[in-house]
Amino acid sequence: MTDAGRAYHQRCAPIVAEAEAAELEVLAKTGAPTGRIRLAAAAGLGQLVLMPLLLDFLRRHPGISLDLEFADRRVDLIAEGFDLAIRLGELEDSSLIARRLATYARVLVASPDYLAHAPPLDVPDDLRRHACILISADRQNWTLQTADGDIVIRVPWRLAVQNIFSVRDAALAGLGIAMIPAYVVNDDLAAGRLVRMLQAATVTPVTANALFPPSKTQSIAVRRLIDFLVDALREGQSGA
Repeated sequence: MTDAGRAYHQRCAPIVAEAEAAELEVLAKTGAPTGRIRLAAAAGLGQLVLMPLLLDFLRRHPGISLDLEFADRRVDLIAEGFDLAIRLGELEDSSLIARRLATYARVLVASPDYLAHAPPLDVPDDLRRHACILISADRQNWTLQTADGDIVIRVPWRLAVQNIFSVRDAALAGLGIAMIPAYVVNDDLAAGRLVRMLQAATVTPVTANALFPPSKTQSIAVRRLIDFLVDALREGQSGA
């Protein structure tokens, strides 16, 4: 390339990039998105909260296909080829872009059988004398909000299992107390299979975020899905 050609390219490249970005913006709002989206989400959130919304999204967008993984593990979006992940809890420092979706209540629960033979549980500090069930062995510190402020309890545990449905099953089996999103156990609480503990103390809620790699070429389909989930989950919470 000649010097004149190189200078011409340098002057035109930003204009072309700006035009492409403008075209994507228009298509994102008016075009019919197509393509495949690979999405990962926590098991309980994915199956109980997201799946009905994702089915609705597919009905609205026949040109899009979804490849879903619902599992309680942290996927590596870039290394494993995921377009999007929905994660619960605090965000780690990373190069990923995050959009807040919703905040969900968590509760402490145990089965009537466990409580029949367990020590009293009247104040948060009593948790130190109970068997607890963890979603991960490194999440032993439980934060509770009380009238006197937040308190962090390092709980003893008998079982750590990285699947929220297995945590619920262990609580139902009488193995101890679980800290769990309310949407996972609402039916069990209503039926009396589980009992909510320490109602005077509030478990710190958990936030769901959509995470995706920064990219100028992010597909319109992914953008449309993220916008759809933001709107749908906001409406669901405002109507709760």
